[in-house]
Amino acid sequence: MYKAIKENKIIAVNDSGKFPCLIFDEIIEDSEHEVTDFVMVSSEFVLSDDEKAVEEKKKEVRAIRNSYLEETDKYVSIPDFPISEEEKENYKTYRTYLRDYTELENWWEANPKTFEEWKAE
Repeated sequence: MYKAIKENKIIAVNDSGKFPCLIFDEIIEDSEHEVTDFVMVSSEFVLSDDEKAVEEKKKEVRAIRNSYLEETDKYVSIPDFPISEEEKENYKTYRTYLRDYTELENWWEANPKTFEEWKAE
């Protein structure tokens, strides 16, 4: 695989070593990695286990988790929301799962479950 480097940052990766229409300083062949080992973080490619990549993934998973909390807020915060008490308890338990999600080991490697996925288990 090949990496296109600009200002000491990996700006593109591929298997051909050809980067048409891309302005770069140099192309480096990398026989230790595959294209799939890299992820884009803040306009540069880094190894997927790089600290920058992990922090970006954590940020993405937290945003998903927060959107699930926001989506389900109405079910528990509006006293007369038209659902049964049992369903309201399910939402409260699901929201606890979401709040505790980031305490799990390697939690950022997978998105939290939607309510439907969580309920199906």
